[in-house]
Amino acid sequence: MSANTYYRVTAKRRSKDKAAVTVNTDKPDTHFSLESILAPLSVSEFFRDYYGKKFIHIQGEPGKFPDVMDFDSFARLLNMTSIWSAHSLEVVLDRARVDPRAYSVSAPNRDGQDVLKPDPDKVMDFLRQGASLVANDVDALTAGAAGIANALEQGLNVKTQGNLYYSWKQRQAFASHFDTHDVFAVHLVGEKNWRIYENRVPSPIRHDAFSVSAEFQEKNRGPVAAEITMRPGDLLYLPRGQYHDALASSEGTIHIAFSATGVIGLDFLAAMSDMVVGSEKYRLNFPRLEDGQDALKKHIEMLSAEFAKIATSQDFLDRFTQFQRDFHYKRGGIQIPAVGKDPLYERLVHDAQVARFQNGFGLYRGNNVTPIPPGFEKPVAWMLSRRTFTLGEMAEAFPGETPHSLNELLVQVRRMGLVDHAKKA
Repeated sequence: MSANTYYRVTAKRRSKDKAAVTVNTDKPDTHFSLESILAPLSVSEFFRDYYGKKFIHIQGEPGKFPDVMDFDSFARLLNMTSIWSAHSLEVVLDRARVDPRAYSVSAPNRDGQDVLKPDPDKVMDFLRQGASLVANDVDALTAGAAGIANALEQGLNVKTQGNLYYSWKQRQAFASHFDTHDVFAVHLVGEKNWRIYENRVPSPIRHDAFSVSAEFQEKNRGPVAAEITMRPGDLLYLPRGQYHDALASSEGTIHIAFSATGVIGLDFLAAMSDMVVGSEKYRLNFPRLEDGQDALKKHIEMLSAEFAKIATSQDFLDRFTQFQRDFHYKRGGIQIPAVGKDPLYERLVHDAQVARFQNGFGLYRGNNVTPIPPGFEKPVAWMLSRRTFTLGEMAEAFPGETPHSLNELLVQVRRMGLVDHAKKA
Protein backbone atom coordinates (compact mmCIF):
# COMPACT_ATOMS: atom_id res chain seq x y z
CA MET A 1 0.00 0.00 0.00
CA SER A 2 1.14 3.55 -0.64
CA ALA A 3 1.70 6.04 2.17
CA ASN A 4 -1.47 7.85 1.13
CA THR A 5 -3.81 4.87 1.43
CA TYR A 6 -6.89 5.48 3.58
CA TYR A 7 -6.62 3.41 6.76
CA ARG A 8 -9.56 2.66 9.05
CA VAL A 9 -10.20 0.33 11.95
CA THR A 10 -13.85 -0.56 12.52
CA ALA A 11 -15.62 -1.66 15.66
CA LYS A 12 -19.20 -2.92 15.54
CA ARG A 13 -20.99 -0.13 13.64
CA ARG A 14 -23.89 1.51 15.43
CA SER A 15 -27.12 2.91 14.10
CA LYS A 16 -26.76 6.45 12.82
CA ASP A 17 -29.79 7.66 14.73
CA LYS A 18 -28.36 6.75 18.15
CA ALA A 19 -27.76 9.82 20.27
CA ALA A 20 -24.40 10.54 21.84
CA VAL A 21 -24.01 9.28 25.37
CA THR A 22 -25.14 11.74 28.06
CA VAL A 23 -22.34 12.74 30.42
CA ASN A 24 -22.27 13.59 34.08
CA THR A 25 -19.56 16.14 34.76
CA ASP A 26 -20.01 15.70 38.51
CA LYS A 27 -18.19 12.36 38.50
CA PRO A 28 -14.77 12.72 40.15
CA ASP A 29 -12.81 10.68 37.61
CA THR A 30 -13.13 8.61 34.46
CA HIS A 31 -10.48 6.04 33.73
CA PHE A 32 -8.98 5.87 30.27
CA SER A 33 -5.85 4.23 28.96
CA LEU A 34 -4.04 4.42 25.65
CA GLU A 35 -5.36 0.92 25.01
CA SER A 36 -9.00 1.92 25.53
CA ILE A 37 -8.64 5.10 23.47
CA LEU A 38 -7.16 3.27 20.48
CA ALA A 39 -9.35 0.13 20.69
CA PRO A 40 -9.95 -1.98 18.69
CA LEU A 41 -6.53 -1.08 17.25
CA SER A 42 -3.77 -2.43 19.49
CA VAL A 43 -1.14 -0.14 20.97
CA SER A 44 1.65 -2.13 19.33
CA GLU A 45 -0.01 -1.79 15.91
CA PHE A 46 -0.44 1.94 16.47
CA PHE A 47 3.23 2.52 17.29
CA ARG A 48 4.42 0.19 14.55
CA ASP A 49 2.27 1.42 11.67
CA TYR A 50 0.85 4.87 12.45
CA TYR A 51 2.41 6.96 15.22
CA GLY A 52 4.31 9.79 13.58
CA LYS A 53 3.82 8.13 10.19
CA LYS A 54 0.26 8.29 8.83
CA PHE A 55 -3.31 9.05 9.80
CA ILE A 56 -5.90 6.53 10.90
CA HIS A 57 -9.66 6.67 11.51
CA ILE A 58 -10.84 4.35 14.29
CA GLN A 59 -14.61 3.87 14.46
CA GLY A 60 -16.19 3.23 17.84
CA GLU A 61 -19.46 2.92 19.71
CA PRO A 62 -21.19 6.09 21.05
CA GLY A 63 -20.38 5.14 24.64
CA LYS A 64 -16.65 4.76 24.04
CA PHE A 65 -15.79 8.18 25.53
CA PRO A 66 -18.07 8.64 28.58
CA ASP A 67 -18.08 11.75 30.77
CA VAL A 68 -16.25 13.86 28.19
CA MET A 69 -18.75 16.34 26.70
CA ASP A 70 -22.22 16.67 25.20
CA PHE A 71 -24.46 19.65 24.41
CA ASP A 72 -25.74 19.97 27.97
CA SER A 73 -22.34 19.80 29.66
CA PHE A 74 -20.82 22.19 27.11
CA ALA A 75 -23.67 24.66 27.64
CA ARG A 76 -23.10 24.49 31.40
CA LEU A 77 -19.44 25.31 30.90
CA LEU A 78 -20.19 28.15 28.50
CA ASN A 79 -22.54 29.69 31.03
CA MET A 80 -19.80 29.74 33.66
CA THR A 81 -18.96 33.10 32.12
CA SER A 82 -16.28 33.99 34.65
CA ILE A 83 -13.91 31.27 33.36
CA TRP A 84 -13.84 32.48 29.74
CA SER A 85 -11.93 35.19 27.95
CA ALA A 86 -11.70 36.14 24.27
CA HIS A 87 -8.49 34.08 24.22
CA SER A 88 -9.98 30.90 25.65
CA LEU A 89 -13.28 31.13 23.72
CA GLU A 90 -12.95 31.99 20.03
CA VAL A 91 -15.62 32.57 17.38
CA VAL A 92 -14.90 31.42 13.83
CA LEU A 93 -17.04 32.29 10.81
CA ASP A 94 -16.46 31.26 7.21
CA ARG A 95 -12.91 30.01 7.77
CA ALA A 96 -11.71 33.10 9.63
CA ARG A 97 -11.40 33.96 13.31
CA VAL A 98 -13.76 36.77 14.27
CA ASP A 99 -12.16 39.86 15.81
CA PRO A 100 -12.63 39.35 19.60
CA ARG A 101 -13.88 42.92 19.90
CA ALA A 102 -16.90 41.96 17.79
CA TYR A 103 -18.19 39.42 20.32
CA SER A 104 -16.60 40.58 23.60
CA VAL A 105 -16.78 43.38 26.13
CA SER A 106 -14.17 44.71 28.52
CA ALA A 107 -14.80 43.32 32.00
CA PRO A 108 -12.78 42.27 35.07
CA ASN A 109 -11.47 38.72 35.10
CA ARG A 110 -11.13 36.58 38.23
CA ASP A 111 -7.95 38.45 39.13
CA GLY A 112 -9.67 41.83 38.86
CA GLN A 113 -7.90 42.78 35.63
CA ASP A 114 -9.88 44.22 32.72
CA VAL A 115 -9.83 41.82 29.79
CA LEU A 116 -11.99 41.10 26.76
CA LYS A 117 -14.66 38.63 27.84
CA PRO A 118 -17.23 37.02 25.52
CA ASP A 119 -20.64 38.67 25.73
CA PRO A 120 -23.38 35.98 25.63
CA ASP A 121 -25.75 38.04 23.47
CA LYS A 122 -23.05 38.83 20.92
CA VAL A 123 -21.86 35.23 20.83
CA MET A 124 -25.42 34.06 20.21
CA ASP A 125 -25.75 36.52 17.32
CA PHE A 126 -22.74 34.91 15.63
CA LEU A 127 -23.96 31.40 16.37
CA ARG A 128 -27.25 32.15 14.62
CA GLN A 129 -25.21 33.13 11.56
CA GLY A 130 -23.61 29.68 11.57
CA ALA A 131 -20.39 30.55 13.39
CA SER A 132 -18.32 27.90 15.14
CA LEU A 133 -16.95 28.06 18.66
CA VAL A 134 -13.46 27.01 19.72
CA ALA A 135 -13.12 26.47 23.47
CA ASN A 136 -9.43 26.22 24.27
CA ASP A 137 -7.84 24.27 27.11
CA VAL A 138 -10.86 22.18 28.08
CA ASP A 139 -8.77 19.12 28.98
CA ALA A 140 -9.25 19.69 32.72
CA LEU A 141 -12.88 20.87 32.67
CA THR A 142 -14.60 17.46 32.72
CA ALA A 143 -13.58 14.13 34.21
CA GLY A 144 -13.64 12.43 30.82
CA ALA A 145 -11.56 15.07 29.03
CA ALA A 146 -8.97 14.97 31.83
CA GLY A 147 -8.93 11.18 31.70
CA ILE A 148 -8.20 11.12 27.96
CA ALA A 149 -5.51 13.81 28.25
CA ASN A 150 -3.79 12.02 31.14
CA ALA A 151 -3.89 8.68 29.32
CA LEU A 152 -2.36 10.17 26.15
CA GLU A 153 0.39 11.85 28.16
CA GLN A 154 1.20 8.68 30.07
CA GLY A 155 1.07 6.40 27.04
CA LEU A 156 2.97 8.66 24.63
CA ASN A 157 5.30 10.65 26.95
CA VAL A 158 3.91 13.91 25.57
CA LYS A 159 2.21 17.10 26.71
CA THR A 160 -1.45 17.14 25.78
CA GLN A 161 -3.89 20.03 25.52
CA GLY A 162 -7.51 19.77 24.41
CA ASN A 163 -9.49 22.28 22.32
CA LEU A 164 -13.21 21.78 21.78
CA TYR A 165 -14.80 22.59 18.41
CA TYR A 166 -18.53 23.22 18.11
CA SER A 167 -19.83 23.61 14.56
CA TRP A 168 -23.20 23.53 12.82
CA LYS A 169 -25.16 24.50 9.70
CA GLN A 170 -22.60 22.77 7.45
CA ARG A 171 -20.12 25.60 7.84
CA GLN A 172 -16.38 25.07 7.53
CA ALA A 173 -14.60 26.70 10.46
CA PHE A 174 -11.01 26.58 9.24
CA ALA A 175 -9.32 26.47 5.85
CA SER A 176 -7.07 23.56 4.93
CA HIS A 177 -4.06 23.54 7.22
CA PHE A 178 -1.49 21.42 9.04
CA ASP A 179 -0.77 21.40 12.76
CA THR A 180 2.62 21.53 14.46
CA HIS A 181 1.61 18.74 16.85
CA ASP A 182 0.00 15.33 16.51
CA VAL A 183 -3.80 15.41 16.80
CA PHE A 184 -6.13 12.89 18.42
CA ALA A 185 -9.61 14.08 17.42
CA VAL A 186 -12.26 12.54 19.69
CA HIS A 187 -15.74 12.89 18.18
CA LEU A 188 -18.58 13.30 20.65
CA VAL A 189 -21.78 14.73 19.10
CA GLY A 190 -23.25 14.86 15.59
CA GLU A 191 -21.43 14.13 12.34
CA LYS A 192 -18.53 15.92 10.71
CA ASN A 193 -16.86 15.30 7.36
CA TRP A 194 -13.07 15.47 7.29
CA ARG A 195 -10.85 15.67 4.26
CA ILE A 196 -7.29 14.42 4.61
CA TYR A 197 -4.88 15.53 1.91
CA GLU A 198 -1.92 13.61 0.54
CA ASN A 199 0.82 16.04 1.39
CA ARG A 200 2.47 16.38 4.78
CA VAL A 201 5.03 18.84 6.11
CA PRO A 202 7.92 16.89 7.70
CA SER A 203 8.09 17.38 11.48
CA PRO A 204 6.89 21.00 11.77
CA ILE A 205 7.20 22.79 15.11
CA ARG A 206 5.73 25.98 16.58
CA HIS A 207 8.24 28.38 15.07
CA ASP A 208 8.17 31.30 12.65
CA ALA A 209 9.73 29.04 10.02
CA PHE A 210 6.44 27.12 9.84
CA SER A 211 4.10 30.10 10.04
CA VAL A 212 2.75 30.14 6.50
CA SER A 213 -0.23 31.76 4.81
CA ALA A 214 -3.57 30.11 4.09
CA GLU A 215 -2.83 30.50 0.38
CA PHE A 216 0.44 28.60 0.77
CA GLN A 217 -1.26 25.78 2.64
CA GLU A 218 -4.08 25.43 0.11
CA LYS A 219 -1.56 25.39 -2.73
CA ASN A 220 0.65 22.76 -1.10
CA ARG A 221 -1.93 20.42 0.48
CA GLY A 222 -2.09 18.13 -2.55
CA PRO A 223 -5.06 16.05 -3.70
CA VAL A 224 -7.57 14.54 -1.28
CA ALA A 225 -6.29 11.25 0.15
CA ALA A 226 -9.43 10.36 2.13
CA GLU A 227 -12.86 11.69 3.05
CA ILE A 228 -14.00 10.59 6.50
CA THR A 229 -17.31 10.98 8.32
CA MET A 230 -16.76 11.19 12.07
CA ARG A 231 -19.54 10.09 14.44
CA PRO A 232 -19.77 9.80 18.26
CA GLY A 233 -17.19 7.31 19.54
CA ASP A 234 -14.82 7.78 16.58
CA LEU A 235 -11.16 8.73 16.86
CA LEU A 236 -9.04 10.32 14.15
CA TYR A 237 -5.27 10.39 14.53
CA LEU A 238 -3.30 12.88 12.43
CA PRO A 239 0.50 13.05 12.64
CA ARG A 240 1.85 16.59 12.76
CA GLY A 241 2.20 18.23 9.38
CA GLN A 242 -0.75 16.37 7.80
CA TYR A 243 -2.94 18.71 5.75
CA HIS A 244 -6.67 18.49 6.55
CA ASP A 245 -9.95 20.37 6.89
CA ALA A 246 -13.43 19.57 8.24
CA LEU A 247 -17.07 20.47 7.64
CA ALA A 248 -20.02 19.90 9.98
CA SER A 249 -22.58 17.68 8.27
CA SER A 250 -25.31 17.70 10.93
CA GLU A 251 -27.17 20.40 12.86
CA GLY A 252 -24.55 20.46 15.59
CA THR A 253 -21.25 18.71 16.20
CA ILE A 254 -18.73 18.59 19.02
CA HIS A 255 -15.27 17.12 18.93
CA ILE A 256 -12.22 17.69 21.07
CA ALA A 257 -8.83 17.80 19.38
CA PHE A 258 -6.17 16.62 21.81
CA SER A 259 -2.76 17.86 20.77
CA ALA A 260 0.29 15.71 21.50
CA THR A 261 3.65 17.47 21.69
CA GLY A 262 6.68 15.30 22.36
CA VAL A 263 10.24 15.94 23.46
CA ILE A 264 12.41 16.96 20.47
CA GLY A 265 16.02 17.86 19.76
CA LEU A 266 15.50 21.51 20.68
CA ASP A 267 14.53 20.36 24.20
CA PHE A 268 17.82 18.48 24.35
CA LEU A 269 19.71 21.64 23.40
CA ALA A 270 17.85 23.64 26.06
CA ALA A 271 18.72 21.03 28.68
CA MET A 272 22.35 21.03 27.59
CA SER A 273 22.52 24.82 27.87
CA ASP A 274 21.80 24.40 31.58
CA MET A 275 24.30 21.56 31.97
CA VAL A 276 27.28 23.20 30.27
CA VAL A 277 27.21 26.11 32.73
CA GLY A 278 29.02 23.81 35.15
CA SER A 279 31.92 23.44 32.71
CA GLU A 280 34.52 26.20 32.87
CA LYS A 281 35.27 25.68 29.18
CA TYR A 282 31.84 27.07 28.35
CA ARG A 283 32.46 30.12 30.49
CA LEU A 284 35.66 31.11 28.70
CA ASN A 285 35.78 34.00 26.24
CA PHE A 286 36.00 33.18 22.55
CA PRO A 287 39.26 34.06 20.75
CA ARG A 288 39.49 37.62 19.50
CA LEU A 289 38.85 38.27 15.80
CA GLU A 290 42.51 39.21 15.39
CA ASP A 291 43.45 35.63 16.33
CA GLY A 292 41.93 34.40 13.07
CA GLN A 293 39.61 31.57 12.08
CA ASP A 294 42.09 28.85 12.98
CA ALA A 295 41.89 29.91 16.64
CA LEU A 296 38.10 30.13 16.36
CA LYS A 297 37.92 26.63 14.84
CA LYS A 298 40.13 25.22 17.59
CA HIS A 299 37.96 26.79 20.28
CA ILE A 300 34.75 25.43 18.72
CA GLU A 301 36.30 21.96 18.44
CA MET A 302 37.18 22.12 22.13
CA LEU A 303 33.59 23.10 23.00
CA SER A 304 32.20 20.37 20.74
CA ALA A 305 34.29 17.71 22.46
CA GLU A 306 33.19 18.96 25.88
CA PHE A 307 29.57 19.05 24.67
CA ALA A 308 29.73 15.40 23.57
CA LYS A 309 31.35 14.40 26.85
CA ILE A 310 28.64 16.05 28.95
CA ALA A 311 25.78 14.88 26.71
CA THR A 312 26.79 11.24 27.05
CA SER A 313 27.50 11.39 30.78
CA GLN A 314 25.35 9.38 33.17
CA ASP A 315 24.53 12.59 35.02
CA PHE A 316 22.96 14.17 31.95
CA LEU A 317 21.18 10.96 30.93
CA ASP A 318 19.60 10.74 34.39
CA ARG A 319 18.51 14.38 34.28
CA PHE A 320 17.06 14.12 30.79
CA THR A 321 15.27 10.90 31.67
CA GLN A 322 13.65 12.74 34.57
CA PHE A 323 12.79 15.62 32.22
CA GLN A 324 10.91 13.14 30.04
CA ARG A 325 9.13 11.67 33.07
CA ASP A 326 7.97 15.14 34.08
CA PHE A 327 6.98 16.17 30.54
CA HIS A 328 3.24 16.44 31.13
CA TYR A 329 0.67 18.79 32.63
CA LYS A 330 -0.88 18.41 36.06
CA ARG A 331 -4.66 18.10 36.17
CA GLY A 332 -6.55 17.85 39.40
CA GLY A 333 -5.03 16.22 42.45
CA ILE A 334 -6.80 18.33 45.08
CA GLN A 335 -9.10 16.38 47.37
CA ILE A 336 -11.52 17.84 49.89
CA PRO A 337 -11.28 16.86 52.70
CA ALA A 338 -7.55 16.18 52.49
CA VAL A 339 -6.85 12.47 52.33
CA GLY A 340 -3.95 10.20 51.54
CA LYS A 341 -0.41 9.69 52.77
CA ASP A 342 2.67 11.83 52.32
CA PRO A 343 4.24 10.63 49.01
CA LEU A 344 7.30 8.41 49.36
CA TYR A 345 10.45 9.27 47.40
CA GLU A 346 13.44 7.08 46.65
CA ARG A 347 17.07 7.79 45.75
CA LEU A 348 17.87 6.77 42.16
CA VAL A 349 21.66 7.18 42.07
CA HIS A 350 24.62 6.32 44.28
CA ASP A 351 27.45 8.31 42.68
CA ALA A 352 26.38 11.85 43.62
CA GLN A 353 27.90 13.71 46.55
CA VAL A 354 27.90 17.16 48.09
CA ALA A 355 31.30 18.88 48.47
CA ARG A 356 32.89 22.30 48.54
CA PHE A 357 32.63 24.27 45.30
CA GLN A 358 34.13 27.73 44.91
CA ASN A 359 32.73 29.81 47.81
CA GLY A 360 29.91 27.41 48.61
CA PHE A 361 28.86 23.85 47.90
CA GLY A 362 28.18 21.87 44.78
CA LEU A 363 26.62 18.59 43.78
CA TYR A 364 29.25 16.40 42.10
CA ARG A 365 28.66 13.53 39.67
CA GLY A 366 31.78 12.42 37.89
CA ASN A 367 33.34 15.52 36.32
CA ASN A 368 30.11 17.51 36.46
CA VAL A 369 29.23 19.87 39.28
CA THR A 370 26.03 21.81 39.94
CA PRO A 371 26.15 24.72 42.44
CA ILE A 372 23.81 24.29 45.41
CA PRO A 373 21.91 27.35 46.67
CA PRO A 374 23.47 28.65 49.92
CA GLY A 375 22.09 26.92 52.99
CA PHE A 376 20.63 23.92 51.15
CA GLU A 377 23.72 21.72 51.04
CA LYS A 378 22.59 19.79 54.14
CA PRO A 379 19.06 19.00 52.86
CA VAL A 380 20.55 17.82 49.53
CA ALA A 381 23.11 15.64 51.31
CA TRP A 382 20.33 14.30 53.55
CA MET A 383 18.22 13.25 50.56
CA LEU A 384 21.19 11.50 48.95
CA SER A 385 21.93 9.64 52.19
CA ARG A 386 18.46 8.09 52.43
CA ARG A 387 17.14 5.13 50.49
CA THR A 388 13.59 6.46 50.80
CA PHE A 389 12.02 9.47 52.49
CA THR A 390 8.97 11.70 52.59
CA LEU A 391 8.71 15.48 52.43
CA GLY A 392 7.34 15.37 55.97
CA GLU A 393 10.43 13.55 57.20
CA MET A 394 12.65 16.12 55.51
CA ALA A 395 10.66 18.95 57.13
CA GLU A 396 11.18 17.33 60.54
CA ALA A 397 14.93 17.00 59.86
CA PHE A 398 15.21 20.66 58.85
CA PRO A 399 12.67 22.60 60.95
CA GLY A 400 14.39 25.89 60.14
CA GLU A 401 13.37 25.64 56.47
CA THR A 402 9.84 26.31 55.22
CA PRO A 403 7.89 23.41 53.64
CA HIS A 404 7.64 25.49 50.46
CA SER A 405 11.42 25.94 50.14
CA LEU A 406 12.04 22.24 50.80
CA ASN A 407 9.42 21.26 48.24
CA GLU A 408 11.03 23.56 45.64
CA LEU A 409 14.41 21.97 46.40
CA LEU A 410 12.89 18.50 46.02
CA VAL A 411 11.44 19.50 42.64
CA GLN A 412 14.89 20.58 41.43
CA VAL A 413 16.57 17.41 42.67
CA ARG A 414 13.88 15.34 40.95
CA ARG A 415 14.49 17.21 37.69
CA MET A 416 18.17 16.27 37.99
CA GLY A 417 17.14 12.61 38.03
CA LEU A 418 18.55 11.96 41.50
CA VAL A 419 15.30 11.06 43.29
CA ASP A 420 11.75 10.27 42.21
CA HIS A 421 8.48 8.91 43.52
CA ALA A 422 9.08 5.45 44.97
CA LYS A 423 7.79 2.64 42.79
CA LYS A 424 4.90 0.69 44.24
CA ALA A 425 5.84 -2.74 45.50
